[in-house]
Amino acid sequence: MKQIDADMKIVGVRSVSHVVVEHNLPLLYGALKTNSAKWNRLNSKIKALQTGHLTESAKRKLQNANVQSGQTHAVIVLITNCLIEALANLYLTYKCDGEQFNTLERLSTFEKIAEAPKQFLKGYEFPENQLYHDLGQLLALRKSLVHPKPRVFVNGQITQKGNLAKKKQVSMLNPEKCASLPARVVAHIWNYDQVALAEIWINEGFCDSVKREDLKAKARLKQHGKK
Repeated sequence: MKQIDADMKIVGVRSVSHVVVEHNLPLLYGALKTNSAKWNRLNSKIKALQTGHLTESAKRKLQNANVQSGQTHAVIVLITNCLIEALANLYLTYKCDGEQFNTLERLSTFEKIAEAPKQFLKGYEFPENQLYHDLGQLLALRKSLVHPKPRVFVNGQITQKGNLAKKKQVSMLNPEKCASLPARVVAHIWNYDQVALAEIWINEGFCDSVKREDLKAKARLKQHGKK
């Protein structure tokens, strides 16, 4: 549990100069980094096995590595979702009074990113770009993992569609792209609110990631403008 101990004021809290804000962002970010590193190791192992001579032993190792890779991908999806939700809630904590927070925190994770900042950031937009679609894809994958509904076939015909993620959906949001989403979300908000990065601070590593994603986003916009 992380505590922020600072001299400041939170909206709606008057005559208060000493505020302690507790959150678990470092725990979630650390878990995301750990599982991302694990996926990278597994991915390297899979590529090495695929390029070598596949003996029966190598085939078993490859199958095991693929299973572990899929499991780690699922963990990354869930932790990324938790981290983005935690970042959004912490940001709203700084921007809203208690009554407004209680209203906005009932919104979906997507709405907290796309709509809630419009309440206090003039000109805020969340356009239908790559970030928009990746965030939507993340939340859809999370739903299929947390609230799974089975797909049923009877005599080769689907009688119950379910909501299991399709391979194409999973491949569209690989672990690397998925793990970059928290920093990309914060970088987007940071463009409208220059104190946002200080308010939802995790550590130097995350701060550097946000700045890198911000530069990448601006480079893409610049490149798109040339077309």
